[in-house]
Amino acid sequence: MKGKIRSALILCAGYGSRLRPLTDRLPKPLLPAGGRPALFAAIDKLRSAGIRDFFVNVHHLPEKFAEAFGLPAGAFADSRAAEARYGDCRVRLVCEPEILDTGGAVKNLLPLLDLSGPLAVHNGDIIFSSPAEGFLAEAEANLADKNCAATLCLRSSGNLPNVGVGGSGDVGDMRFALGAPFERLAQYAGFFVLNPPAFKFFAGRAEDKFSIVDAFLDILRSGGRIAGVFDDAGEWADIGTLSEYARLGAGGTPDGWTALARLCVAGFPPDKGEIIPVSKGASSRKFYRFARGGERLVACFYAENPRENFLYAPLAEFLRCRGIPVPEVKFHDPQSRMIVMRDAGARDLGAVHPSERRKFYFEALRAAKKVHSISSGEFARAGIELCPPFDGALYAWEQNYFFEECARGVFGIGLPRPEEDFGTLSRELSGFPQSPLLRDFQSQNVMVSEAGTISLIDFQGMRFGNPLYDMASLLFDPYVEPFGEEFIDAALREYLSFTPRADFPDFAESKRMLNFAAVERLLQALGAYGFLSRKKGMAEYGKYFEPAAKNLLRRARLCGLEGVGEFGEAILKKLRK
Repeated sequence: MKGKIRSALILCAGYGSRLRPLTDRLPKPLLPAGGRPALFAAIDKLRSAGIRDFFVNVHHLPEKFAEAFGLPAGAFADSRAAEARYGDCRVRLVCEPEILDTGGAVKNLLPLLDLSGPLAVHNGDIIFSSPAEGFLAEAEANLADKNCAATLCLRSSGNLPNVGVGGSGDVGDMRFALGAPFERLAQYAGFFVLNPPAFKFFAGRAEDKFSIVDAFLDILRSGGRIAGVFDDAGEWADIGTLSEYARLGAGGTPDGWTALARLCVAGFPPDKGEIIPVSKGASSRKFYRFARGGERLVACFYAENPRENFLYAPLAEFLRCRGIPVPEVKFHDPQSRMIVMRDAGARDLGAVHPSERRKFYFEALRAAKKVHSISSGEFARAGIELCPPFDGALYAWEQNYFFEECARGVFGIGLPRPEEDFGTLSRELSGFPQSPLLRDFQSQNVMVSEAGTISLIDFQGMRFGNPLYDMASLLFDPYVEPFGEEFIDAALREYLSFTPRADFPDFAESKRMLNFAAVERLLQALGAYGFLSRKKGMAEYGKYFEPAAKNLLRRARLCGLEGVGEFGEAILKKLRK
């Protein structure tokens, strides 16, 4: 035990009304904030300072606190208190049938306390990262003063600086209730120590429900001393509002609780406060499906990098205005990196019934052709930013991605780099008429609504390049069962006949080029599966090596790229062992 302050109360009984709808489902002290619930951050902070005996007062959703400490949901059925262990600490959860406010919580606890010793009290709904040792040492020194009833932790600034501090550093007034003179105002930090002389001011109050400030004012009126200790170190935040809670989680892509808060702040409170996470491939973005006023929506939260994340919303509006089926964007805030869009459906192309494949795939190809027909001038006039175009360097990057992450990294294949084949690929693809392309036009990025309409959903990486790269991405997609050559030919004819372009070659040359595009795209896909499975721990991507390698082998041979074909064959041999 490090000092004389051996017990602590964490105040957790409030309703957190201003944080609804979050607190309709979880008490505020249990909401993740800054990476973890404030309750456990407070306990760990005090535990590091030597405290091992904790009280936690609860009222709103007490079963959630029981669950958090590994107790059964009915822990309070026969008693108002339940005991748990947290590491080497004893934790007593004290349930208040009627909420008692902060001062009443201390009064209610008096029968359980050793009234001859001090009690540390810490709010359970604040983030205060400064270590407790320094403040507790100051508070412990004040125990020698028999007139000192409490020591308050103060901040020089905050959202509510209403503690009047005199020249000696002692507290003279709170909330301007006494009209006492003061030299400076301070922010009460939600952390204090009660000394034994303070307990009579709680026991002596007639009412059971009152604020801790009422007891502090009684102490000051009686001539008792309340010491003030300033601690401006670390982060301090009162998790009092949805805006503040959303701000605490603004550093990256949010968890579900922060996402819900940010939606409410943005004016999109979900019906019943419910959002459903949507798993979408290996994207660093986070998606949540929800309803508002009966309308089905999807929220997307993205990180600062890569830059293309910021391009999605303006591109969506640009494409919709040109009749291309993409989700309608209802809200976009680049500063908070948040998009709300109409829900495009829960089923992607890979999930459609085989009998519907032709219809939806051809519809998707017609949509892609519309994109491919947009001129560079149209993007420029609309002020639409695109990613840098496909060029020799980008093709080389994709090829090296395959070689390092898949061929060498996963399978340890010792074949030399097929430099001649890689160069041929780049030259062939660069020599074809260039168009804006979607870049990741595969089955998981084409959604089908209940009404049977499609939407393209992943196009923030749009750039100029070979349009058949998009077609190859869709028709040689390892995520779905491979198509026969008859279907591929029919799809290519549909693509070429829809809004024909004079600069496109005939069917035979386009089919030849489609095979080259397929080789390039499959190299990129295999590189991605290697990276994700080996370096990101996403083992589920390993199942796509075989279909991708089979497609790569066949298309490479059709293109006369024997060196690349050897890699496809080598991967398949490794997989069969």
